[in-house]
Amino acid sequence: DNPTIRDDLTHFHQDILEMDTAIGEVLSKLRDSDVGENTIIVFTTDHGERLGDHGCMQKQSYYASSARIPLAIRHPHCLTGTPRVIPAPVELTDVTATILDAAGLDPQASLSLPWPAFNNRVPARSLLPILRGETERVRDIAFSECQDEWQMLQSDRHKYVRLVQSDGPNEKLFDLQNDPDEQADLASDPEQADTLVWFRQ
Repeated sequence: DNPTIRDDLTHFHQDILEMDTAIGEVLSKLRDSDVGENTIIVFTTDHGERLGDHGCMQKQSYYASSARIPLAIRHPHCLTGTPRVIPAPVELTDVTATILDAAGLDPQASLSLPWPAFNNRVPARSLLPILRGETERVRDIAFSECQDEWQMLQSDRHKYVRLVQSDGPNEKLFDLQNDPDEQADLASDPEQADTLVWFRQ
């Protein structure tokens, strides 16, 4: 029962209410104009906030409260009735590819340069096939990292974390199906050895 965390949570929820109101006003203006039928709306952010989760504040964490962010897309030519929630992993770079694709540009050609190491292998993938109902996913694993601190891979079932500069154990593994709050690190569990090898590879 930390008063600082409680105050931060209160301010956070107030910010969400203000954001909801502002978004509603924008959507209302679009509906009332001819522009709405030619406007793609993307709502996302660059990080979440821990707000006391796992005893921490701020961002830059591999835990869901920091690394998992909202992403909502409305494409006027892909509206098929009831809005859908797609649980498949995506990366923030996929938003870039989606916008380029929607503008009629090839994401790979637009993002690729002869340098640096990526060359012509840009990992961004357009989400338009999902919006059009052609598939439920464009990737099976999402990658995330924080400077030289950690790297993370997340599938539907697991989250694997490699701690880059750790003096102790440098891996973490969470079973998101049985442990959605990421409380139990399974990296030392012998039964998870094959899963760890798979993620390392």
